[in-house]
Amino acid sequence: MATRPVALMAAVRDGEPGAAAMLFDALAPRIRRIMRRSCGATPDLDDLVQDCFLKLWKSIGRLQDPERLDAFVYAIAVHTARSALRKRYVRRILKIDTSVVEEVGDGVGGMDGRERARDAEALLDRLTPELRLAFVLRHVEELDLAEGAAALGVSLSTFKRRLASAEQRVDILARSAAAAHSSIARLPEGT
Repeated sequence: MATRPVALMAAVRDGEPGAAAMLFDALAPRIRRIMRRSCGATPDLDDLVQDCFLKLWKSIGRLQDPERLDAFVYAIAVHTARSALRKRYVRRILKIDTSVVEEVGDGVGGMDGRERARDAEALLDRLTPELRLAFVLRHVEELDLAEGAAALGVSLSTFKRRLASAEQRVDILARSAAAAHSSIARLPEGT
């Protein structure tokens, strides 16, 4: 049996035994990376990956062109991430979000690296889900504008507007955080 995700997807559609497990093994690292970068280090990361695969299995018949599997997977992952981020955003607004960052992956090492990753995640948490996803898809996942728009299921102009808003908001938040850090660093010891 072929091991390329496109060939595996065809095998899943044809009901070949073991194809679904092999497709999971082939796509899980990519989906996990997308979910981790979109939603941050969340205790329910594995559940989000599973949700992506459940949605993938349920919608397998809608994939017209197997060569578009990457875009299809991105769209499902982004939809799942958007839903999770919206729920988290509502919980945070209502002050019922108790999740904390317990782990930082993706190769960020050392205390400084973990602190920077936590700072970046805290900054991204201040964006709306739509803005966060646009920013992550463009600047972290490095999708081009058309791919980002397709992954979010929006027009290119809408994606560009969201991205511009996200970049502006990130810039403002980063400058504010840097100014606050600078002010704290100048405080005399013992205060």
